[in-house]
Amino acid sequence: NDVGPGAEGPEYAVDCTGLVRLFSACPELQHVGLGFNQLGKFSPKLTSKWTKTLSSNHSITSLDLQSNNLGADGVKAVASALLACAMLRILDLSYNQPGGRPDNLVQLVREHRALTSLSVVEKDDKHLPSKAKTMLGEAMLKNSARQVGARPRVHAPTRGAPSAAHNAPH
Repeated sequence: NDVGPGAEGPEYAVDCTGLVRLFSACPELQHVGLGFNQLGKFSPKLTSKWTKTLSSNHSITSLDLQSNNLGADGVKAVASALLACAMLRILDLSYNQPGGRPDNLVQLVREHRALTSLSVVEKDDKHLPSKAKTMLGEAMLKNSARQVGARPRVHAPTRGAPSAAHNAPH
């Protein structure tokens, strides 16, 4: 699905309406795979619409949003929405370019009590610089539930390989 840059026309509103309906009509939805859908090409207005509805789903346990090119603003909107999703355990935000100051993502990692697995893999350090990785690591340590990163797997990137901030229980 390619929703087009800055998508806000009628055809893109249909895609967004579908997401809104998905989260509204399926309140018991637990596992959601929306990877590779170019959701980052929605306009900020449409992104706000679907992430607001996402926040009302209190049963979601697993969310795959990898490779959607959400960018810093989209990751911010998603992370803010997910603070309300108390059952969320697994989150994949890889290849979404969260930027150098992913404050809302850091807040989610620090405050979410059920999150046990977070994947934020980026091909280029400019999309997730070392400082941002450090911020995420510190947030994991400050999480009072001590869930995220309890048994971390550390991937040391090799030259030319994607950099990663990935922690999952074994």
